[in-house]
Amino acid sequence: MMRTRFACLCALFLLAFGCDDASSVANGADDGSSLDGGSDGTRNDMRTSPRFDGRVGPDGGRLARFREPCEDNLDCASGWCVPFEDRNVCSQTCLDEGCPDNWGCHAVANTEPDVVFICFPPGNRLCGVCIQDGDCPNGRCHELDGQMVCGLNCNDDTTCPPDHTCEDVFGDGEGQCIPQTNSCTCDESNQNEQRICEFTNGFGSCFGRETCNAERGWIDCNAPEPVAEVCDQIDNDCNGFTDDIEGLGGVCEREAELDGEVIACSGRLICTLDSLDPVCTAPAPMGELCNFLDDDCDGDTDEGYEERGEVCVVGVGQCQHVGVFECTPNGDAAVCNTEPGDAEDELCDSLDNDCDGQTDEDFPGLNDLCSVGVGACRRAGALRCTQQGDEALCTATPGDPVDEVCDGIDNDCDGTADEGFEGLFEPCSVGIGACLRQGFLFCTEDGVGVECTADAALPNEEMCNGVDDNCNGEVDEDYEGLDQPCSSGVGLCNRAGVNACSEDGLEVECNAVPSDAGAEL
Repeated sequence: MMRTRFACLCALFLLAFGCDDASSVANGADDGSSLDGGSDGTRNDMRTSPRFDGRVGPDGGRLARFREPCEDNLDCASGWCVPFEDRNVCSQTCLDEGCPDNWGCHAVANTEPDVVFICFPPGNRLCGVCIQDGDCPNGRCHELDGQMVCGLNCNDDTTCPPDHTCEDVFGDGEGQCIPQTNSCTCDESNQNEQRICEFTNGFGSCFGRETCNAERGWIDCNAPEPVAEVCDQIDNDCNGFTDDIEGLGGVCEREAELDGEVIACSGRLICTLDSLDPVCTAPAPMGELCNFLDDDCDGDTDEGYEERGEVCVVGVGQCQHVGVFECTPNGDAAVCNTEPGDAEDELCDSLDNDCDGQTDEDFPGLNDLCSVGVGACRRAGALRCTQQGDEALCTATPGDPVDEVCDGIDNDCDGTADEGFEGLFEPCSVGIGACLRQGFLFCTEDGVGVECTADAALPNEEMCNGVDDNCNGEVDEDYEGLDQPCSSGVGLCNRAGVNACSEDGLEVECNAVPSDAGAEL
């Protein structure tokens, strides 16, 4: 479709101006180009043209301007897309000789009733993409700004188009016209536009952007210089990978001598923020510490600190705290991770408040038996701590007093038992004569008084023995003459005496004994 469209455009141009003027524009004179495309008869894809590849417009998405690539007229701000060298580019309207870069201003015949003048390419391939000199009429193919382009034969600067200089590109004395910007892709038409640029060396290629300056060409490329890859989280050699250093991630070792034996610890080479070179993660072998690490690389962790993680207890009494054994900051020991609490004044609360290993030691007699009250009101208890814990008091409460009775108890709880009962516990007797018995005054069973504890003996038959055997208050009353004077014997043998009871108590007999008779004188 595009090839046909431009063929029609050329045909209309020829009808309007004839072969004398048009042939040098439409057919490109001797430059080998035509409205259909390049010298090889094909049209390059403008989206991948080497001249414009990577160019970025500052405002993006706009219609193409003069000499910018296009597919058809709708792509161009001027509304005209024309063949140029090996591609299609946008033209622009013009009056007489108002076209830049030696382009010619010619009328287009198919715009009736108006006549439209647009710029058409010159009759050479200056700055056209080439492969060999044969691709460049009136010039030679050479490298400029990273691509092969056509030059234009020249003797000096005056024989070159404006803004071009005559340079001995090949060093053989034959000049070629080249843009003063040293680039065929940077001129006033794309001032301040940007394109991708490249910095290449033995380490790789890095890309950036550079800006078109119509006087100086493409300048200020910000592509970084490729350098050897280091550990810095940057793609230093611009190969698309960060910190891709040879050997990174591989196994590494560190050795040390421990107790006469060479020990090796394994790790991996990694990048860190502290070093540009890979660092081996293997620890330096060392004596085992308490740090959850296998310091001596023997496959065991924290051996020698077996108590680590076990429960520990510190302090006594209320100062006692429970914790676990943890590693010290320097790893030289496993210690209990808690401290004893602070001691306080001792209270009576069954706790060791002052943390001296004793409980309630400031309260002597605690838990001993105790009593309160006297007499019948007395109650037993034990010394116990008060609720406030400031003292120990007896738990008993005295009973209530009652009226005093004779029972050996202090019923009215005044400290004296059985007061008011006279003679209590004093000696007493009952009965007379042989029936008399001794006792003590004790309380009666009903407690209302006292009585003698003795009972009188039973009376017996009266005998002559000086005793009131029949307990009638009289002694030996049945024995007449008792204690009366008497005598025994005659003559000089007569002796006086008193009537007394016989030894068997059955009778009265004189106790006088006659003297022995002597010889009669």
